[in-house]
This record gives sequence, structure tokens and C-alpha cells, in this order.
Amino acid sequence: MSGKKKKNRKARMAENRAAREASEEAERELHEYTRRYEEFARGYDYLRGASGAAGFGAASGKILYEFSDSRTWLDFSKQKKRAIAKSAHGILLFSLAGLLIVWLVFSFIYRMSTEANKGSVALSMLPSLLVVGACAAILVISVLGVWGNFTRFALSRGLHGRGDRSRIEAMKADFARADASKRYENAITVYKDHVCFILYGNKYVFQKSAVLLEVSRDQGQLFPAFYIDGVKTEFPATIPADEFFLLNKAFRGKVKTVRANTQAEIGYNDKGQRLYGGYTLGSVVAGTVMSCVVLTAGILVTAAHYLWIREIPPFLGLFFVGGAGLAFCNTFSHIPFINRAGLPFVFAVILTVFPPWFLVWIEVNGMGHAFTLAYLLTHCTPHAAGLIFLSAMGIYALCFSIAQAADYMRFGANK
Repeated sequence: MSGKKKKNRKARMAENRAAREASEEAERELHEYTRRYEEFARGYDYLRGASGAAGFGAASGKILYEFSDSRTWLDFSKQKKRAIAKSAHGILLFSLAGLLIVWLVFSFIYRMSTEANKGSVALSMLPSLLVVGACAAILVISVLGVWGNFTRFALSRGLHGRGDRSRIEAMKADFARADASKRYENAITVYKDHVCFILYGNKYVFQKSAVLLEVSRDQGQLFPAFYIDGVKTEFPATIPADEFFLLNKAFRGKVKTVRANTQAEIGYNDKGQRLYGGYTLGSVVAGTVMSCVVLTAGILVTAAHYLWIREIPPFLGLFFVGGAGLAFCNTFSHIPFINRAGLPFVFAVILTVFPPWFLVWIEVNGMGHAFTLAYLLTHCTPHAAGLIFLSAMGIYALCFSIAQAADYMRFGANK
């Protein structure tokens, strides 16, 4: 056996040994995890006799807020999935998928009836079929609330492409963590009149009027606790701090907040410089200056189209202006309102305005067509289908961002 083969064999043996040791260690950790959490779960038995306790059947109806440490941000409960499919925005998204398909079929029938070369028409419609199929699939997956299942499937089959390796591994780890903790789940689900707590896998339902929820914040996390019959119970998991206004809204603005140690909330780097959302003051100033430079460039590009160089696409200036808005929001993302409301709003505006403007320019200047509504309805081209879909998503996101901004202004303040 050659030296190279011996080295490869030794390397494989070392990898197998390391994998076995890792598996054995994982089994030991799981056993300890199970024993510890079963003991913790028994510590909440006193909640069964609380005066505000309700039957499990009371935990039904419209979900106002839900959180679970055994679900990622892509996952929803079965009850939430059913609610999304029956909601107004779910029906709207499903209808949009249907309209895209109807548009494709109508365009195909019209062109086959009016154009002589049937084979050429059929071939030219294949890219449109792929684009519409992809857009409809995105909408249907969103309505069904199964992005978590879809992403797990893609990761398990290696269909994630060549993206950022560290982010892919982090996503896999997050899914693995969530799936491993399902048996000992900690969750909060808020309904109109009831609150359901799942504490280490055991379910407790209470009348909302009997629950006083209290949260404290530290290092970007919320530490919830609730009072039943005057007895304080710490919730075993933390909630992302930017979800406070959603939780407060679900409790009709009655969440009690404990003032955090402001000094502890302020971050500093190794050099003792104060950090603003992970950035030093110099980085924030530099980001602001760059945002202004990009904004100025966008204004000048737009002005150049109308005053000097007509060949420059006018939407190019909007692209720079929108990029400046996104850069500005990213620089000041440590401000909760900008992160939760400003950033989605700017992104939604870009998505709403840019695609149709780009579509008209392509058809008129790039392809020489007289762009009219009748032409659009009878010619479902790949770029038309994709850009119309993006613009529709922009309108949807714009409505969502405005509603979220209103909710944040009403329920986002710690009282």
C-alpha cells in the first residue's frame, strides 16, 4: 500500500473515531438534558391549581402573539398556519398566485390565436412558465407557512447553493437546536381572552385577565415573568427584545416593564469606545456621510436624465436614492423604530416603485414596444412576470410596514 493511501486511511479512521466520540458525547448530553428538564418541568405543577387556570380547549381562536424556543423565525405552529391561510392577507397572496397563472394562460392562448408561428410562441413562453411557477410557489409556501419545512428540505439535500458558508452552518445549527428542544418546549401563545404557556413541554392555559406579564431587558433579550394569584413565575426562555411591541400589543398595552440597567445595556469595544448597535461613533458618522453621498449621486443621476443625458435610465437615480435609504437605516439600526419600521418601509418603497418603472423602460427603450395595458395583459414575458410580482410584493410589504410602524408607535414604548 502506498504512503498516500496509508495517510488517507489513517485520516478516515481518525474522522470516524472523532464522529463516534462526538456522537457518544451528544448522547450523554441529551441524557443529562432530559433528566434536568424533567426535574424543571415538575416544578410548575402548582400552576394547575391557580384560580385563573382554564381548560386546554380555551386555547383557541385568533392568535395575537406566539413565541417558542423550539421554533425558528421560519416556523409557525399548526394553529398559526391555519390562521394565515384563512386570513385576509393569506387569501390575498393566494389570489395573486392564481392571477399570475391566469395571466400566463390567457397570454398563451392569445398569442397562439394571433401569431402564425405556434412553435415559436410555445418556446418563448417556457421561460415565463418557469418564472410564474417560481413566483406562485413562493406565494403558496408563504400562505401555508411552511418556509421552515422547505428550508430544512433544501439544506438536507444540499440545495442551498454556494452562499455564505458560515451563515448556512448557523442556519443548520439553529434548526438543529429548535428540533432538539421540541420535547421540552417553552412557549407563549396569546389569544383574545386566554394565554397559553408551555413550560418544559407541559401546557398551562389561563384567562388573560388573571395574568400580569412582566418583562425586563438585558443585552438585546427580554426576560419575561408572569404573575398568577400574586405568585411570580419566571419564563424559562428569553425573547428577542425587538418583539416587545408585538407582545405588548397582544396584551393590549398592559405589559409591565422592569427598568433595565441602562449602563449595562451600553456596549463598549476592547478599546473602551462606546458602541451603537455594534458600531463605534466614527463608523456611524462615516456611514451617515456615505449615505448622503449615495443620495446625492442618486439625485444627480436623475437630474442628468432629464437635463443632459436622456440615455441614462431615470430609475437608476431611484436605485441610488433607495440604496442611500437602506444604508442610512442600517447605520442607525440600533434605534428600534428605524430597525422595525424604517428599514421595512424603505425596502418596500424601492420594491414597489423600481420594478414597474424598470419594466416600462425595458419594453419601450430596450425592446421597442408601445407599452400599454392591453400589451401587458396579452404578453406575459419572463421579465414582466418577475417585475410585476416584485412590485406586488412591494405593495404588500408597504402596507405591512405602515401597519407595523403604527403598532410600534402605540405599543413600542416601555412604560
